[in-house]
Amino acid sequence: MGCPGQIVIIDNNSRIYCLNIYDFEEDVIKIIIPVLFECKFGMFEKDIPALEWHNFYLGMGNHLMVKDPIFDEFYPKAGEYDGEPGMLYQKWIDLVLEIISR
Repeated sequence: MGCPGQIVIIDNNSRIYCLNIYDFEEDVIKIIIPVLFECKFGMFEKDIPALEWHNFYLGMGNHLMVKDPIFDEFYPKAGEYDGEPGMLYQKWIDLVLEIISR
């Protein structure tokens, strides 16, 4: 299970950023990650992603948003963990890094 408020971002250069939204004022988060406020997060796969993003519910209140440029390659890999959101939670970083490092 992830830490409450933790956000992990992987950029196009395979750099990983980890922050906790509770460490920042909302206005600062809107500057750092504006797309976060375009998403609607619910429970039990009821998320609505921002335009050009796709949602994966990872269980236990954890949400993964994958951007269009890697979605077509990420989706089949994520499908290997259908019915096992906890396993996708453990593997998503490796999957994303594998895709963008090519």
